[in-house]
Amino acid sequence: MAEVSLPTRVTRGVHVEFDRNAGAFKGVPKAWKEALPKGTVMDVDKRELGEHVRPTRQPRGYRRQSQSRVIGAPTKVVHEVHVWRDSSKATGLAGLPAEWEAVWESSGISSEEVREHPQAALDALQCHLNPPQLPSRVSVDTEVASAFEFSKVSDPKKVYGEFRQLGQGASGTVYSAVDTREGPDKGRKVALKYCLRRDIEDLTHEIALQSMCNHENVVNILETFLTPSHVVIALEFMDGTLTTLCGKCREPHIAYVIKCALQALSFMHRHHRVHRDVKSDNILVDFLGRVKIADFGFAQQLTRETNKRKSVVGTPYWMSPELIKAQSYDCKVDIWSLAITALEMADGEPPLMHEPAMRALFLITVNPPPTLRAPHVWSEGLNHLLRSMLVKDPNLRTSTDHLLLHPYFATAASDTDFGRFVRAQL
Repeated sequence: MAEVSLPTRVTRGVHVEFDRNAGAFKGVPKAWKEALPKGTVMDVDKRELGEHVRPTRQPRGYRRQSQSRVIGAPTKVVHEVHVWRDSSKATGLAGLPAEWEAVWESSGISSEEVREHPQAALDALQCHLNPPQLPSRVSVDTEVASAFEFSKVSDPKKVYGEFRQLGQGASGTVYSAVDTREGPDKGRKVALKYCLRRDIEDLTHEIALQSMCNHENVVNILETFLTPSHVVIALEFMDGTLTTLCGKCREPHIAYVIKCALQALSFMHRHHRVHRDVKSDNILVDFLGRVKIADFGFAQQLTRETNKRKSVVGTPYWMSPELIKAQSYDCKVDIWSLAITALEMADGEPPLMHEPAMRALFLITVNPPPTLRAPHVWSEGLNHLLRSMLVKDPNLRTSTDHLLLHPYFATAASDTDFGRFVRAQL
């Protein structure tokens, strides 16, 4: 085998090494010596320093004596947290800070599950402690700026009467009211959503985005008011939420609701808008059989509230795997969430609802996609539709436009039939 000679025409500027026998560094340039403690640097001549020494070409077959090299530890490094697997620990992990360990002990994730899926366990912990930062609001461009104007009326109580509180959540308080102004809208029932004025920046985006989604399956914003303390949004009135119907629906009802929601999402996705909080609480229904998506402003708060159905803010159970893993995502997150909503309609609640929130996040990422509790009870059409929507790889998940072509929707109830069903349940 031919020998490989040393490189030629190489200029070596600085070469520093530690001499174990002398207990000091050699080859340290003068400019560096002052930064090191006295006694740790050897006094050497220029040639030992290796400054600007040009090596000569060695004869063929020459082998340089190998010398041991010592690699120093990195400097100016702050080691904050290092977590590793440890089967002797109850959590299955070692190195957890005290506050992390306290969260982990109540997570419901066993040490056996950590051993089988260590990365998924850490993903769930990271997602639980540091909720994924959802994409920032789209720039307020000309379209957003012109999407709506605040009413010249400063107080909605001047033009609406018969206030009745419908609910209260993290985003505000909702009342029903009746328009008292003279004209064609007199007597029209509306929903008035009172939100704190301090949140006006986010609310402006929410109102503008919802106003731009002018579709028959999206709740319409009628007008907005700016009071000294509140931003008040007047919305078309709907009789209830889909949540009240879950577990009572027959297949024609499920097909009808999913079709209506897909139509709304298809419109939004074509305009590159993502709802990010699709669930039964945010789908409204009425006695006329109308189905409409609502609450456009809660997406950025998707994981900040964990109380199950105790507020209008989203919970982890509808979240797609890619969102939990803090991966980049697009409109396909809505498809996953809508499929979970379909399971909710059929089974009465979403999968994993009785699991602690953090363990649910973990299981969504490691388990196979969820299915109906009793798939054989439901048609193959519904089962096939859900399999098309609940694909863990978002690149393989079916889009809204393709889903709307599914033959299952031929079985959907009419709006009249669905309206009768809603009236019977509410």
